[in-house]
Amino acid sequence: VLSLQEAETLRGILHLRPGQPLIPGTRVCVGLRSVRYGAALLDGSFGFADRPAPPHQLQVAMQSLRFIDSEVQYKSRDLMALLRAVQARPCPERQRFFVDVRASRRRPPLRLATTAVAPIFTVPSEFALLW
Repeated sequence: VLSLQEAETLRGILHLRPGQPLIPGTRVCVGLRSVRYGAALLDGSFGFADRPAPPHQLQVAMQSLRFIDSEVQYKSRDLMALLRAVQARPCPERQRFFVDVRASRRRPPLRLATTAVAPIFTVPSEFALLW
């Protein structure tokens, strides 16, 4: 996960080395994807093979990144994917993490109970929804 500035720097490096390994003498390669645009590949280094991730794995990863970015609006399908990713941690711990990260981003405080992400802080696991 990179900040916009880090991604811009990496992309600049990729364009300085077309047709060459990212790190000379190695097989290291990277791909830059956008969280905002459905994991679309933005750029890749020499040797990067854009193989599609399994849909479930990609969905869980994308929703986890949105959670780390302090997003509060989720569709029910996205919320279920996120719940699968965080269910190993207790609800209070999830909420503490989310609130602390959101505060560090200087985002305005809000009542989490009124947001779409609220079930993540009250539903212990996806299995609790089966009853």
